[in-house]
Amino acid sequence: MVRPSIASGLLALRVLLVPALLCPPGAGASRADVFALDASDVQAQSILAAEKQRREAVAGGNVEALKRIVSREYYHVESNGRMRTRTAFLQAVSNKAFASVDYQPSDTEVQMAPGGATAVVVGTFSAVQQAGVPRRIRARFVRVWVRQGGAWVNTIHQSTEIAPAQVVAGGDWRAR
Repeated sequence: MVRPSIASGLLALRVLLVPALLCPPGAGASRADVFALDASDVQAQSILAAEKQRREAVAGGNVEALKRIVSREYYHVESNGRMRTRTAFLQAVSNKAFASVDYQPSDTEVQMAPGGATAVVVGTFSAVQQAGVPRRIRARFVRVWVRQGGAWVNTIHQSTEIAPAQVVAGGDWRAR
C-alpha cells in the first residue's frame, strides 16, 4: 500500500503506481510497454470523456452518476492526505464537501496498459474550493481507470496540492 505521505508528488506516484498497476508481476509486460496516448486517439478520447463525466458529477453533486463511474473498490485520497472509501466519497459529494467553482484541468496525460483495459490519467487542476473558507488551490492528480463491462470505471483518485515554497527561517531547514 502506498501512503499519501510517501507518495509526495506526481513523479513518486508515476514511479510507484504505473509499474505496479499497469504492469503487475507475471503479466508479461514491463514499464516500457506502457504508453502515453495522443489526445486524438480513440482510447484517449473515451478516457477523457469518462474524466469529464466524473468531473461534472462531482461538481453537480450527482451521486447516482458517480455510482456508475466509480468502482466498488474505489479509494479517494484528497490533496490534504485524507483517504475515503467509495461510500465515504459518495457521502462527501452528497454533502457538498467537494463544492468548487472554476475547476480547470490542465496538462492531462493518458497512459494505457498493454491490452487497453487499464489507464492512468495524470494532470493538474486549479479550482476555488467553496467548502469551508473559499480558497483557490492548484493540485496534481492521478486517477486509475479500469474497463469493466464495456465501461470505464475509476478505481483510484489521488491528488497532491501544489503549495508555494516556504522560506526557512534563518536558513535552518530543521526549523519548523
